[in-house]
Amino acid sequence: MRFKVARPPAYGRAEGRGASWLLAPIAWLFSQYALAQAAPGHTPAPDNLETRMLACAPCHGAHGQGTSDDYFPRLAGKPAGYLFNQLTAFRDGRRHYAPMNYLLEYQSDASLRAMAAYFAAQNPPFLPRHGGTNNSKVLGQGQALATGGDPARGIPACIACHNPGFTGMEPGIPALLGLQPNYISAQLGAWRYGTRTATAPDCMQIVAGRLTEADVTALAAWLSSLPARPDTKPLAQGALTPPLTLFFSAGTYQPDKSRSAQTCTNSCRTTHLSEQDMLDLAAYYSYLPRLPPYHPQAAGAAPKIVVSGAPMRNIPPCATCHGTVGYKLGTEWLEGESAVYLRTQLEAFTSGERHNDISEQMRNVARGMTHAEMEQAAEYYANQP
Repeated sequence: MRFKVARPPAYGRAEGRGASWLLAPIAWLFSQYALAQAAPGHTPAPDNLETRMLACAPCHGAHGQGTSDDYFPRLAGKPAGYLFNQLTAFRDGRRHYAPMNYLLEYQSDASLRAMAAYFAAQNPPFLPRHGGTNNSKVLGQGQALATGGDPARGIPACIACHNPGFTGMEPGIPALLGLQPNYISAQLGAWRYGTRTATAPDCMQIVAGRLTEADVTALAAWLSSLPARPDTKPLAQGALTPPLTLFFSAGTYQPDKSRSAQTCTNSCRTTHLSEQDMLDLAAYYSYLPRLPPYHPQAAGAAPKIVVSGAPMRNIPPCATCHGTVGYKLGTEWLEGESAVYLRTQLEAFTSGERHNDISEQMRNVARGMTHAEMEQAAEYYANQP
């Protein structure tokens, strides 16, 4: 099993100055290998998985224990299924971090499973956590959410899935021990805003979407303060019944039908929907099977605005967030949508009638596009199978 180094992407963080930053650790590894080969009496390094995993050591530690950097998490002891899912998410573009996307782009499933199994089997000592808040009110709020949730807002307790010892559960629920507060906060934020996603059912995106900024701060502070445990082994599969199984049956989301039916009788206007209604409807439609376009036609090559954007007008490629064809990156899936609908949404962003997030990224992008570019992008995505 050999790991290949992928080519750098045509755009994004690996371009320009970012490319040298990204390639620096790789170049260092190769230079050290070359020096070792040239040394008198050199004995080649063993050709095994442990040697190959040294490429992960600068960021995650030789045994997955992490480093002093807040944003490089501990991997050791996490369920192999969870680690495999994250590796494939980086490879396939559902998670975004340029070095990981770059290094894993051409790895096979077999290689990623081997990597996951290696780190899952490790159990090095925990590194010291960086000091967090001592505010008892914040820590108390975090503990209350982690151990009891907030039923009034539909937020289950963290322990319901990650177990009361916070060591996770096989095959895909990770431990929450040994993580820095900044990392926990960043991941909860990514779940909330859709920049981190998982395969269905995407429970964390639903739960994190109900958290406030204060909730995130409190959870990050309390979870990062938990003491290390000598035994970090996750619970066996099925040891807990995650609370969202009450909402999912055979992979299909089941909303509160009585409430949804009532809202539909009110002329289907969103002004009549409660926040919970909107969450139910969004979750329901996101888990319906995807159908082919209603009027599929030959779309031809992707237009320039999709693959290259318009850098001189500060317009990134549509594909940066939405992909080109056949995969979703955590934002709106455009393939097969009605061209009329897509054009209408771009025009709504331009006029300010529609908003997407606090940064108003789509408003700024749409206002920079010409009418012809909107038409090209809408037609292209509408005609994808």
